[in-house]
Amino acid sequence: MRANAELLEGVDLNALDAGSTIDLETRRRRYQIKYLQGDRIRISGHPRWCPTPTLARLCGSWDSSGGFAAGYIGGA
Repeated sequence: MRANAELLEGVDLNALDAGSTIDLETRRRRYQIKYLQGDRIRISGHPRWCPTPTLARLCGSWDSSGGFAAGYIGGA
């Protein structure tokens, strides 16, 4: 599965299959996130912190109401 940030308001990690890829564009960078399982991901796209796919944990993100949404990558 490939999620397109232009088409989605957000992505719930629990709805993804292991191996799914998310292309995420912020104001300054473009990231590629490969969902592994649970909160485990591989992320690349930052020239200093993750220029090559780097193992990380994605706990969630802030939602539009200012609350934290676990297991979720939200849009602005």
